[in-house]
Amino acid sequence: MKTDEKNSFKRAYQFVVRRLREIFYILSSFPILLALFVVVTTALSTGAFIPLAVIVILVLLTAMEFLAIFEIKRTNWLLKSGIEQSHEKWFTEKFFSWEGAKERAISARSWLAIAYVFLAFALSILGLVVALLALTSVVCLLVIVGVIVLNPMSGTFQINEGGFTGGLNINLDSNNFQAHFLGFDVQEGPIDGSFNWTYSSPLYLLLSILLIIVAIALVPVIAKWQKELVVKFLSARSFAEIFYSSDRRRKTAVNVGSQDRSRIERDLHDGVQARLTISGIEIDRARQLAEKSEDKELAETLERAALQTAHAMHEIRNLVKGLRPALLEKGGLAAALNSLGAQQEFTVKINAEIERPSAEIESALYLICSEAMTNVGRHAKASSMSIDIKSNGKLITLDIVDNGRGGAKESEGTGLKNMKDRTDSLGGEFILMSPDGGPTKIKIIVPCE
Repeated sequence: MKTDEKNSFKRAYQFVVRRLREIFYILSSFPILLALFVVVTTALSTGAFIPLAVIVILVLLTAMEFLAIFEIKRTNWLLKSGIEQSHEKWFTEKFFSWEGAKERAISARSWLAIAYVFLAFALSILGLVVALLALTSVVCLLVIVGVIVLNPMSGTFQINEGGFTGGLNINLDSNNFQAHFLGFDVQEGPIDGSFNWTYSSPLYLLLSILLIIVAIALVPVIAKWQKELVVKFLSARSFAEIFYSSDRRRKTAVNVGSQDRSRIERDLHDGVQARLTISGIEIDRARQLAEKSEDKELAETLERAALQTAHAMHEIRNLVKGLRPALLEKGGLAAALNSLGAQQEFTVKINAEIERPSAEIESALYLICSEAMTNVGRHAKASSMSIDIKSNGKLITLDIVDNGRGGAKESEGTGLKNMKDRTDSLGGEFILMSPDGGPTKIKIIVPCE
């Protein structure tokens, strides 16, 4: 029995402490967010002198990282929550540099933090009203039950304004509020009356209890909403962090794929290809010895082995070339694609006048175009195709068109699927238009970085 009483007391104590923490969190949010709201709106409205406005806004965007850290720590301390900060610094470039200014201007984290200030400030107004309602209701209930005793007060006020003359007597004690009108004279005649409110009346008691119940129900809800804003807009689980982590995973996947291709290329070139070369030399030497010994059957067998070794060498060279040809490394995408197009049985027109992207993106674009040429050669029955590659500094657009029979579908075969998968790995968009009878058009859009 005593154990149950202790547990009940402990739960009641924890409940009260949680509500008090939430009320203090809500009450402290209003002045902090009011100050931040004034600072942010002032900074965003400094447009009279453009150079000054740019500097002020960049400073504001930079300061949002410190705001996020402060709000996360304040929320964790008052609400005993475990919100994580961002796992990396928001900015890596120097403030007084073009790259630093661009990094801050397009920072999704900073703009989300500014949005947090506006949303959280609006919510803090509601929270302030509810928190004050809760505290006021508790105070009133304590007055009703006699825990708080009000000091007796009384006073008389003389009024002579706009044709109203008379007096108002007010009395306040620990149980009553009384207002007595002392012979107010108006044009229609005298007014004589009084107003009396007893604090301990059932209506007042019921009203206070109802207000306390409403406040107790609303306080944790508003505190939870406030915490969710911190999580979604400022923390390591914010919308911006989800975007950045997705982008990091995409770049990591591309880098890993590029490293794997380089490793396979190196292993094929330095390992298998070298061994096949040695094997070819040994087989050729054995064939010459067989010819001298006039063993025709052995000589023919070794001749066939030499041919198979030569075919294997040719296939490995093509495979290594397909991973990342030397011409792509030295001459860039246009040179590599022109060389590849010249090997096809149909006409290939290449237009790729762009600045060289990263090695990973360049390799992926080359493999996409190589796959496209293979598909056209095997299935399209086309006499010509064109590949047009453009860039606006942020996005690379790849247009592939052939005059074949059309009717291509992503679900049929692996060629188009491979092209789409490579596009997806770059975080790009793959669009296929291939009506029956042709032409087949493929548009691919990928980021430059």
